[in-house]
Amino acid sequence: MKRFYDSLHYLSFLQYPFLAIGLYYSFKPHIFGYDQIWEDINSCMTFMGVALSFTGFTDTSKKNKISQKVFSKPKAAMAFLIYLGILAAFLLSVGFFSMFYTRIEPLQKMSGGIMVMGIAVLSLLKMAIEIVQNHLAKEEG
Repeated sequence: MKRFYDSLHYLSFLQYPFLAIGLYYSFKPHIFGYDQIWEDINSCMTFMGVALSFTGFTDTSKKNKISQKVFSKPKAAMAFLIYLGILAAFLLSVGFFSMFYTRIEPLQKMSGGIMVMGIAVLSLLKMAIEIVQNHLAKEEG
């Protein structure tokens, strides 16, 4: 089972190429012109969302200084989890609304990227919950 988790951890390193592609699309309008800006923003959010989804495969049992500061305090950890939950719900609802109900063309063009970003934030929420559980378990025993 440990080998399976290790392979998932190594799979999480796929986030970096997707982040690079997302960064390319974020800078593309500034370099090549703004004629397809909404498609570029959609592509940027899509690739950044996929990258954030791969982040959820990391080993959450390992600590670093930032996660120890945030997640060792139960109130701060709960506030962060609530923030991620609200952000995920907001992104998913805006994505679905813009895909099916809006007539605003830029929102329609970005709806897929917004939904992918919402799913990615759900992945981050799952990872943050695991980190909080790991910190609480280490504090108790």
